[in-house]
Order: sequence, then structure tokens, then C-alpha cells
Amino acid sequence: MAIDVWAGVAGVYAEALFELAVERQQTGEVREDLRHLAALIESDREWELFLESPRIFSKEKAGVIKRVLEGKISALTMDFLMVVAGKGRLGGLRAMARHYVELEDKQAGRIKGKLTTAVELDPKETARLTEQIGRALRKTVTLEKRCNPAIIGGMILNIGDTVFDGSVQGSLNRLSRQLRKKSQRDLGAAQLMID
Repeated sequence: MAIDVWAGVAGVYAEALFELAVERQQTGEVREDLRHLAALIESDREWELFLESPRIFSKEKAGVIKRVLEGKISALTMDFLMVVAGKGRLGGLRAMARHYVELEDKQAGRIKGKLTTAVELDPKETARLTEQIGRALRKTVTLEKRCNPAIIGGMILNIGDTVFDGSVQGSLNRLSRQLRKKSQRDLGAAQLMID
């Protein structure tokens, strides 16, 4: 199943796990366990099909998980997997891992963003920009960089659902919209004077 199908359920499970991890001071350890599990699912189609298969009983899945992962992940993560397996929700494990990471990042004051520039930035420029954005947001920022010559110059920063468009192309688009609105108003006023 697609991750989107699991989004609501995954959030509930991730929140429960996160609360337990905070209580037991194991947030980082659980994060690494989940990252490892998500990577395993991504890289091994058979493992993914096994977890998602409705034809394989939950007890059987739990047994396989225990045999394969025992001693390789924390007891808390193992207990969590046993509950998830028992509820028949292993197909949503990647979505749960993603939600967990988001919760931990939020608590730790970390935020991810996407930075688009017309030309590649050198590492010093990127570090300076990342630091400035972090100071402005009062968070630790991690930027995914992209280069898109179509924006002509400047940059576009996406943080969560917010877009800061400081590109030349964005400025030209805004100017074009303003000119169209003004010309429509002027045409409307001229039409009124004629009537």
C-alpha cells in the first residue's frame, strides 16, 4: 500500500512510540532503529511485500521480525513492532518512521527546507545561508539544495508549507500580475468614462 493510505494511522502509532521514547530517553536510538527498518523496506521488495501481505498472519510476521531483528534494535522498538504486527499495521511502518522523525525533529527544533538557486552555491555560501535562515527561524535548519537556471537569479526557499520566493523569475511574475491588474482597472475606469 502507498504511504498516503497509512498517513492517519501512522501518525497515531508514531506519536505513541515517540511519547514512550521521550519518557525512556531513547528518542535517538528509536530514530535510528526506524531509519534502519525504513531503509530495509525500501531496499528489499520481498520484505515490503511480506510486511504488507494480508495472507500472512500477524503472529507469523511477528515471529519472523523477532528472529530477524532481535538484538539489532532496541527493546522499545521491538515491543512497538510486536504491537504493530499484532494490529495488522506493518504495511504502514515506513509512514510511521517518517512521522516519528518529524515529531523528533520538531521537539529538537530541527526543520528541513528546500533551497532553489539559479546557480550552484559553494559550500561557504550554503553554510552562511543555512545559518542565517536558522537564526531567523530560531531552529536548526537542514537544506536540500537544487539548481534551476529558469529562476534567472535569487533563490526560492521552501520551509514546510511556506514558500519564500526571492527569485528574479518570481519578481517578474509578480510585476506582470500587478501590471495586468492595473491595466484592467485602467480599462474599467476608461469604460466607465465612456458610458
